[in-house]
Amino acid sequence: MKKTTFVLAAILAALPISASAGLFGSVANAVTGGGSAQSSGDPVAASNQLVGQYVAGNISVLTAQKDMAQALHLKGQVATIKATLTSLKTGAAGKVGKSGLEHAGTIIGGSSKAIAEAQAKKPILSAEDKIDYAKGLGSLGGGILHYVGMKNAASSFSSSVSSLSPMTAAQDASALSSGLYVVKSLPSSISNLGSSLNEAVSFAKSNKIAVPASATNALGSL
Repeated sequence: MKKTTFVLAAILAALPISASAGLFGSVANAVTGGGSAQSSGDPVAASNQLVGQYVAGNISVLTAQKDMAQALHLKGQVATIKATLTSLKTGAAGKVGKSGLEHAGTIIGGSSKAIAEAQAKKPILSAEDKIDYAKGLGSLGGGILHYVGMKNAASSFSSSVSSLSPMTAAQDASALSSGLYVVKSLPSSISNLGSSLNEAVSFAKSNKIAVPASATNALGSL
């Protein structure tokens, strides 16, 4: 019982407040003899699917940042991003663990900062640089639209986990951790990258770089 309680506590800590409350309710019912809700599907498969979708979004965003960093001559950042992309593309996307997702998130955040700092210096871009930047801007917009499109799936997964029986939650805790990380990280990913996109569009316009439709659509979705 102690081990099960510990594992459930770890899951609860990773969930948003609303979902945590639902899972806590199912645990309380089981403890007091009130019964427990059962998952309507395979929670591990749902977690893997959600993670796979998130990784696809990460790849779009990192690809965008690679092109934008290249346009801004941030060679070190480009190398770091390429290494992260290789890591994410190795093996099944849905099997990327929590630590892998956290690492990708760190690289995306650091790249956003490096690109913003480079843009603030108002560099003069060559015609080739502008092509790379526009390409990256389009991919960034596409990545954000991908994240926005995941909102319902993330909400559904969170709800499904909150209805798991204590035994199932304990048994699948490790497998579910990556999906729960996505649920917790998705809102901030959308918000932070939305801010980066807004700055990037302003930079593009000031440098007479055409703004791709995907970037405009992404801003409209926020």
